[in-house]
Amino acid sequence: MLNMQNHSLQDRYENPVVAHFQKELALLPEESRQLPVFGICGDIPEKAPDGSLWGGELLLARSGRIIRLASIHPFLKPEVLSDETEKAVLAVSMIYQIACLQNRVDPEIESFIAREKAEELSRTLGLLDLNSLRRLMVTLEKQQGTISTTALSDYLDAAAAVLGFSGWKELCKRGLAWLSCLSSMEDGGKVLEPLMSQFLTIRESTARRFSELPEESPAELWENTEWIKLLPEETDCLCQLETDLLFQLVLKEHVQWKIREASGTLKYHEEKDALKHAERLAAFMLLAIKQLFQEAISGIRQRENLKEGPVLCFGAVLQGLNIELHRYTFL
Repeated sequence: MLNMQNHSLQDRYENPVVAHFQKELALLPEESRQLPVFGICGDIPEKAPDGSLWGGELLLARSGRIIRLASIHPFLKPEVLSDETEKAVLAVSMIYQIACLQNRVDPEIESFIAREKAEELSRTLGLLDLNSLRRLMVTLEKQQGTISTTALSDYLDAAAAVLGFSGWKELCKRGLAWLSCLSSMEDGGKVLEPLMSQFLTIRESTARRFSELPEESPAELWENTEWIKLLPEETDCLCQLETDLLFQLVLKEHVQWKIREASGTLKYHEEKDALKHAERLAAFMLLAIKQLFQEAISGIRQRENLKEGPVLCFGAVLQGLNIELHRYTFL
């Protein structure tokens, strides 16, 4: 059984993601609610009481309890953003914070290296002018006027800015169009295998991490039939999905492309298919995010010996994608 502590609403703050999951559960037939139900949240419009933006989460409803199992990797973003540079600011914010995670030595050295990396990649990708970039670095370093976000729309907006798309909607549209083309090709799925192979080599299996969770857990966890929100002690979730590693890989692939493009070393067919390069990375991101959530669900089902039950997808990003993505065994 999962090692979680029981917290009532009186003990902890209101969880907006869980509240939305409860609404989705209420729409299910009674017989479906008797089964273990997984929920995948893309993002929600409300902020938490502390101002953070929630989403990108995996939840489980079972025997009258809701547990938050996993979320995508959180990152900070400025609380106030202009429409003109919002997506670029999200991208540079993620680049800076990932660089900080990669250089955990001394805080001052960490910040210096991360700042140089963010400036270099912002120039390469044409994201922000130098003044805007430096103002953003100061904001992130001081962590003043920032909020934490795990919203899938923010994450995909950042990736969209890197790839040259207008936002998450265009990224998803382009990625789906590319998947549609692949589906009509014999062995079309193999086109994404090199990228997926790279991703698998730089990350630990999410399913294995879930299967190795501690054995101890109170037996009464699942006994009460009243819907009560559960939060782990002092942590947001049991596990963070490795979306930071996914972003790093997409960033690396696209930066290498831009450097080759600037140096004139792209081959003729690559120059001709420049848009398809970005679409290929968008399609890969969608499939890799799917794999992260699927592995988590598979790992929990195996560990807890759960019956097959519904998987609910909610939030703006997933509601818009879910019908199309079923065609490509997504979610």
